[in-house]
Parts: sequence; C-alpha cells; structure tokens
Amino acid sequence: MMRRTLVAIALVFIATLSLLDHAGSNAPAMLRSAKLASSSQQPNAGYYLAGSDGSTYAFGTQSFGSTYSYGLTGLGGSHPLNAPIVGMAAVPNGGGYWLVAADGGVFDFGNASFYGSLGNKTISAPIVAIAVAPSSTPQITTTALPGAVVDQSYKASINFTSGAGPTTLTATGLPPGLTLTPDGTLEGTPTTAGLSTLTITATDTEKTTTTQSIPLSITNPLQGQTTNPTSMASSNWAGYYVSPGSFKAITGTFTVPSLPANQPAYCEGAQGSPGCSLSEWVGIDGATNSSLIQAGVELTPQANGATEQIYPWWEILPNVQTNVSSLAIAPGDQITVNIFRTKSTNVWEIQIINDTTGNAFSTEQPYNGPAASAEWIAEAPSTTNQAILEVPTLSSPIEFTNLGVNTATSGSISSEVQSYLCQLLPDQPGTLANNSFQITQLSSAPQTGPCSTAGLLSSSAKL
Repeated sequence: MMRRTLVAIALVFIATLSLLDHAGSNAPAMLRSAKLASSSQQPNAGYYLAGSDGSTYAFGTQSFGSTYSYGLTGLGGSHPLNAPIVGMAAVPNGGGYWLVAADGGVFDFGNASFYGSLGNKTISAPIVAIAVAPSSTPQITTTALPGAVVDQSYKASINFTSGAGPTTLTATGLPPGLTLTPDGTLEGTPTTAGLSTLTITATDTEKTTTTQSIPLSITNPLQGQTTNPTSMASSNWAGYYVSPGSFKAITGTFTVPSLPANQPAYCEGAQGSPGCSLSEWVGIDGATNSSLIQAGVELTPQANGATEQIYPWWEILPNVQTNVSSLAIAPGDQITVNIFRTKSTNVWEIQIINDTTGNAFSTEQPYNGPAASAEWIAEAPSTTNQAILEVPTLSSPIEFTNLGVNTATSGSISSEVQSYLCQLLPDQPGTLANNSFQITQLSSAPQTGPCSTAGLLSSSAKL
C-alpha cells in the first residue's frame, strides 16, 4: 500500500424615515404643468421625472404610478399633499422607485419597499432630497455539498445571507429524488448516480438575485459492490478499499476523534518533533498502484498530549501534501470528503466539507492516475525519511459512513488491517452494514517492528 508522507443592500435614506402612512396627505387632477422637483436616471434603461405635485413621467422604461395612485390630488384639491415632492430615487434593479416630500413623507411604487418616513413629524428643516445606498445583495455562502448516495436519505443545507428583506432560494438542475426548500434545505433520496450541477438562485424582496453553481456528486453505495470483504495486511493502513474498477467518484464521511490528555511519551519525538500522528482520508488509487489522489484530516498531539494540531489536507502523488489553512476543524467535527472527475478531461475536484460548521474547501486539480481502486482509510503516516509514526491514543473508535463510489466495473471490497511488519491480525471485518464501518484501536499489539509501542488499528464493519 502506498504510504502518505506527513509534512509538517439595505436601503438607507438621508434622514430616518417613518411615514405618515403612505397616503398621509390630503390632495385635484394631475397637474402636468407642475414644477419638476428632481429626476433619477437608470443607466441603459431610461429615466424618470417627478413633479412637485407627485406626478411621475417615464422615458424609455416603465412607470409604476404617482401619488395620484394613492388617491392624493397634487398640491391642491380635496386630498392634497401635505408638502411638495422634492426627491425621487429608483430601486437599483429598476423595478420601482420612491418619492419623498419636503415634510419627509415617503411614497413607494413598484417593488420598492417601504421602510418608514418623517411625515406628520416635526423636523428642523424641509427635506430636500432622497438617496439610496447600494442594496445589500443576497449571497450564497455554500460552495460544496456532501456527496449523496443512491437510495440513501440525504439532507444538506445551502447557507446564504439575505439581501433586502426576506430571501428565498430556488434551484435548477436538481437530480431526481432531491428537492430544495425556499429556506435552503436540500433533501430527499437520490435515485441515479452521476455528477449534477445545481444552479442555486437567491432572491430578496427587491427582486435582487444572486446565482451560484454547486456540483453534487451522487455515488452508488459501497456495500452494493460486494458482500464478501477479504482481509489484507498493511504496515500503516486500516480501513476498506475496493478494486478493481474505473472509478469516477468517491465520497465518505468521518468524525474527527478527540485525543485524551497525557499521551504516551513516545508521542513527543526527538527535539519536540511529532512522534505520533493519525490521518483519516478518502482517496482513489494507491491500494494496487503507485498513483494516488486523496484528501483528509491530520490529527497530531502536541506537548505530550496537552494540546492537539488538526488540519485538513489534500495530496496527489508524487507531490507532498498541501495543508488547508482556510478550513477550521475541531475534535468531534463531522467531515465529508468528495473526490470526483469533473466534466473536463483529467480534471478532478477535491472537496473537504466540515458538515458541523457548514464551511468547505474545494480545489480542481489535474490527475492522470488509472483510478483503479477507492479507499476509506485511517493511517499512521510516515515521515519524509519513510519512518512510520506511532498512532496516538484515541478516546473513541473512528467511524466512516456515507460510503459511495462511481465506477464502470464492480470490484471486490478488501479490508486493510494495520499490523507491524505486515503481521496479519486475526480480527476480520464483517459484512458492511448501513454503508459504514468502524476502526477500533486495539489495547495490545505485537512488540516488534518500527511501531512496536503504538496500539494497532483494526477495521471492522458496523453491525
């Protein structure tokens, strides 16, 4: 088996507006000869003019009404304005506008939202203008989604920030079996494996929209590949792999274990360098060849167990791993790794998703390996001089769930049992159940070999 090498637009007005009541004036027929108070131009779409009597005029674009629409009668008549109109502002998306009167009364038209006005309130001087700050645009913050598995219940959240007022999500490109609720919950049971591109649109009350494309990899369950796993010995791997095949995608979820304090003395190496480390990862290739594309999480005790260092990483052999500093991970966090071939030839996407926090990292990288195996592994990594590190003492078993692969041909599942000098342990994994398995640290181990003091890791199916 290949050994992975460890290397160290809300709207803002000039004044605080809180209206008489939209039509809080009393006002005759529209006075087309009224003095024009101001204009607001919308680039490339025309512009509007407003009269001091509340009349409006549209040039090259759509009119949304005037104060006469409220039943007011301009500057005179039976229901006149309390004060003349002195300002006009267009909604940034062109779907409406506001008028403001000298007394601070505000009137909204089209999809312009009403936020209040100064009408019927005492002010120190007449209002002379209205200004609109750039609207806050809704933002979709989710960039990657946990992989889905065929015929397995799926639920994930698409996180977003609202724009002006309540914001809702819609989607196109949803695979069969999945739906998206307006609040961003993607759920259902997928029925077909493959790579889908979801186009998510966030829309606020001002009809301002943001669109983002998010890939979703749907795989077939691992336990559907075979029901008879065979056991293989490894000097530093524990877990499952499946081969042969022509793999196009893999997904797997695991929980980052916590480390008890007061780790064994061997966990602090010479000159304070790490003597212990544990990697949990998901990858393609490496079990039967010298190629490998993988990603996971490294867990290393510091100061003899008083603290711990946790960081995500990805790696494509023969290059060393690339640590990901932008994604924070803590003990107990649930992590999903997706690796899949994109629609571009020999370009693969690597995703590391912290399901607990909703944050994610993704990168597209060229990869030309044969994609002949797929793995879910806990590993005692090796140093740059190929010395295998000890495994730190763990507080709980490691559990891998949501196991899925896409492959043109079905292979056989094998378990990897970590042993010293490839001594095969008698512990054999049972049949995969619930598409998951556990890796348990053994309390005793052979006292020979380069890792003679660390506890072994043995993979076993969750029954």
